[in-house]
Amino acid sequence: MDFMVMGLPRSRTQWLSNFLTNGRECFCYHELLGDVSSLDEYRNKFELPYAKVGTAETASMLIEKEFTCPKVVIHRDLNVVNESLLHTIGSYEFRPILEKCQRKLDKVDGIHINFDEIDDNLELIWQTCIGTPMDKLRAENLQRMKIETNSLYPSLGGAQLISQLIVET
Repeated sequence: MDFMVMGLPRSRTQWLSNFLTNGRECFCYHELLGDVSSLDEYRNKFELPYAKVGTAETASMLIEKEFTCPKVVIHRDLNVVNESLLHTIGSYEFRPILEKCQRKLDKVDGIHINFDEIDDNLELIWQTCIGTPMDKLRAENLQRMKIETNSLYPSLGGAQLISQLIVET
């Protein structure tokens, strides 16, 4: 893995995954941890023929110490995240798990960016993750797009792995 973007749910990780995927130069998974059943399977997914391969995840703070790549952490207000999840998923109270995840994000060694400042820091994010000149026209075009995931639910294997990682931390 060449880079990792992490943040709480509803923090533009899907958009950043799209932004950090650009032809043969780079590929960025989104929520890959929810689609695998082991960390070995997760590691194997990064053997792709791109110059840079990374991931944007909302659960990566649970495994970030396993990887020594550059990291970008997106911070968003817990109340806003909780309200967005309640609106999207329903009547489950997410705040206790969000607080635990936020404490982990706060300790990550990487660049930390506030959600409301993502657009102002695209060049920094790109340089941290990819290290080549950013395509400014592409970035401007993507900024006009609303990109969201169509599912917040991991596969069965992914759910089991994430549950196990939460218990271990």
